[in-house]
Amino acid sequence: MNRRPWELWALAGFYAGTTLSLPLQVMAQYGHAPWEFWAVVTKLAPMNFAVMALGFACSWAAVAASRWILALAPAFLAVVAWNNWLFTAVDANVSGLAASIATLVAFAGQVPLLRPSPIHLLRDPSNRWWLTAPRRRLRLLTLLSPVSGGDLRARAYDVSATGAYFALEDARWTQPGGSPVHPTQVGLAPGTRCTLRLTLDQGRTILCAAQVVRSGAARGHYPGGFAVQFLDLARGDRRSLERLIQLRGEPHPA
Repeated sequence: MNRRPWELWALAGFYAGTTLSLPLQVMAQYGHAPWEFWAVVTKLAPMNFAVMALGFACSWAAVAASRWILALAPAFLAVVAWNNWLFTAVDANVSGLAASIATLVAFAGQVPLLRPSPIHLLRDPSNRWWLTAPRRRLRLLTLLSPVSGGDLRARAYDVSATGAYFALEDARWTQPGGSPVHPTQVGLAPGTRCTLRLTLDQGRTILCAAQVVRSGAARGHYPGGFAVQFLDLARGDRRSLERLIQLRGEPHPA
């Protein structure tokens, strides 16, 4: 899956719609045209602006699957309820029933937030798969130097702009004393930090810090190995890597 869950778009649309409904109500009530901006703005109450500000903030948090929505959504509901109550107090044309229904609609609009997909993403924002850079098969010669010492010479099995996966089958590990050891005897556990030197076309190299994020045995078309995340890849190096991935990267077999 490489798209946001529909629940996030539904929430974002609801918050944005609630925000836009306030100036639309003013235009309908006073007969203003959309281009009469200042006439509409001057008729919006401070509480209306609070609803609009929180609505836009909630819309952004929903699209981003940000945990901020856990604080913004209750604040939004509280301000909407208060705003609707004030309308009944100052405008005789607004009935208490209509205000109550509008408040209930605001609460009902939060239902998508309680579904499994948004809850899963809010529990662990790292699961926002649509933010993951595309990964392509690209075998780049690499030298990894863990902080514990030694050097691992390997070829990346696949690469993205944010990380790479290395197969251990043809890698070679050299300990600080100089004696070679097969990498399967050493292991690179998740959390291990290292300096990474990727060799691109025409001998150009990229140097950055990296951290092992997972390791495991062969599975499907993936050989046994480990994945690293780039920690401080320079902007220019990232652009060069992205261009190389586009030019030479191959999609994984289905």
